[in-house]
Amino acid sequence: MGTSLCQAIRMPELICDSPVAYVREAVALGRSPQRLAALKSRLAAAVDTAPLFQPQVLVATLEDAYRRLWRHHRETAVSRSKLPERSSS
Repeated sequence: MGTSLCQAIRMPELICDSPVAYVREAVALGRSPQRLAALKSRLAAAVDTAPLFQPQVLVATLEDAYRRLWRHHRETAVSRSKLPERSSS
């Protein structure tokens, strides 16, 4: 979930691949007030454009993804139904 949130606010550099990396990044940010201030500033600016802060766009994108998945499921279900039955040997 953290990865999704970082991507949704367009800050992929905050994505950590392990709990140890997360702690390391948190400590580094705590020791660098300038970097932390820059991230806060970017986050404040992202409020107008980042997907996380535009629920209508996020929902529309999600609904479109669900429709595409459902369409794919139906199309492959038809293809699967045309396959010959496997014999149980």
